Amino acid sequence: MQLRVKLSNSVFDPVSGKSIVTVKTKRGTYTGFAKVHPDDEEIQSKYTGLRIAEMKAVRKAYKDELKREKIILHTIERMTKDIINNIHDNSYDEYLIMRTIRLRFHFMTKYHKKRINYLEGWIESINRTLEDNKKHLQQIKEKRSKK
Repeated sequence: MQLRVKLSNSVFDPVSGKSIVTVKTKRGTYTGFAKVHPDDEEIQSKYTGLRIAEMKAVRKAYKDELKREKIILHTIERMTKDIINNIHDNSYDEYLIMRTIRLRFHFMTKYHKKRINYLEGWIESINRTLEDNKKHLQQIKEKRSKK
């Protein structure tokens, strides 16, 4: 169920403070950018810049996958409604057919809803990690300014 992300390329320019990381998934390639804030230039590091850029690239991949899952879920729900509405026009055993369709589509939508919740959780986790990283850098900056 987890999205497999593979690091493709990473570049850090110490002069400009820019980090660029590219990751690949089975659905595409995503690039994340990070730039050192002018106030943080004295505490910049290659590791931090690349880590932030990588998290941003991974977040893009998860958001893209989330969008795809929501489209699939919407399509499944529309298909269910269309099929049930079309059954009423025919003289088949409506109850049996509608029950079978509802059960099958229920399990499909249940899977995609779980996947959507999972992806939303990962995106939120990445956002929290980015925020925690900002707080950590601020603490480092404050400790260094006290010295």
